[in-house]
Amino acid sequence: MAKDDGDTGTYKVTDAKIDEIVTGIGGLLQDMAGDNWIALLKAFGGDKTVDGFDRIYAGSGKGVASTGALQADFARFAAEMTRQLESMSANLHQAAVDLKLVHQYLQDGEDGAAVTAEAMMADLRDVVGLFGGTVSATTAPVTTTTK
Repeated sequence: MAKDDGDTGTYKVTDAKIDEIVTGIGGLLQDMAGDNWIALLKAFGGDKTVDGFDRIYAGSGKGVASTGALQADFARFAAEMTRQLESMSANLHQAAVDLKLVHQYLQDGEDGAAVTAEAMMADLRDVVGLFGGTVSATTAPVTTTTK
């Protein structure tokens, strides 16, 4: 198994491990969808469909020129954070879909081993690529005969 300190190594992928990861992703997405803090961040960012505060209250706003700038800056920050969280959510959802495909390939067994290995690697590259990573290319084994 690969070490957590950045070392390289091997990692055994099992049906149970893929199911565990997909279940974890599903739980995280569900938590994010119902999280009050994320909803509040959306409201601060200008989402009018969310109940709650829609701006920060930095003083009374009277006689303090920076109050409006602070509110505007925070609104932009909240909107950008919301976009990033939505992007992360979409990427996690796609990762779960790709991992389910990998799981299906593993379930299918050796019936289409060459195609399955290639398709599985493509889906794994998709999962890793969603988060900015890369997977080294693999080549098909070459069989040679000697006389």
